[in-house]
Amino acid sequence: MRISLPQCWLHAGADGAAGAAMALFHRGRTGQGQRVVVSALKAMERVAYSSHILWDAKGKVMRRQGSGLPIQPLGTTTPIVWPCADGFVVFYIFGGQMGMLSNPALTAWMEEEGLAPPYMKSIDWANLDLGHTPQEEADRGLVEPVAAFFARHTQRELWEQGVKRRVMVYPVNDAHGVLADAQLAQRGFWVRLAHPAFAQELTLPGAFIKTEEGLCRVGGPAPTLGQHNDRVFAALGEAGVV
Repeated sequence: MRISLPQCWLHAGADGAAGAAMALFHRGRTGQGQRVVVSALKAMERVAYSSHILWDAKGKVMRRQGSGLPIQPLGTTTPIVWPCADGFVVFYIFGGQMGMLSNPALTAWMEEEGLAPPYMKSIDWANLDLGHTPQEEADRGLVEPVAAFFARHTQRELWEQGVKRRVMVYPVNDAHGVLADAQLAQRGFWVRLAHPAFAQELTLPGAFIKTEEGLCRVGGPAPTLGQHNDRVFAALGEAGVV
């Protein structure tokens, strides 16, 4: 996804921060320091999920699949984005080790509300192989019951209960959902700033990191086109550049 600035350094920085945290933990346990080395290229490869692995292993280029992901060899597809009572949520029916915690927890939750079908209750989730499950069987036994369950609940209900029950379901937020996010509110992420183009204060994103000393903060909104031209050209003139 293209954004307003080069994102490779953001991902590399996040990996570097994670490495630094692990190094500090190791030093605290052993007294031995660590050298943290991060490859920006590898950081971006990881963002592409398994596309580079598919190329290395099978020489195939992974294509976008929309809201569903087919699993080979049968190409069995289950949704990733699901409608709920007031919008959409993301949930993937993982097979194998990735789904052995989340899927049984969802099944138990559905059973509490009388919506878990016998098929889901009988699955050995740790050994589920969706790639060898016929599409009709997956639709009838998994997709349709899960879709009916999600449709009964709001994003907030699914998110809060998902966290409590360790079900990996989370909301697809629009702008209102992001503004109402409890974690961002707790961090004081949003700030009110006067904007010269609107003659009023706007709610804008604040600092990307929270520090006790307040060293990282947003002092004003993004400039309008040409807003600082006089200041920039004056500085360049004083430096003899123009």
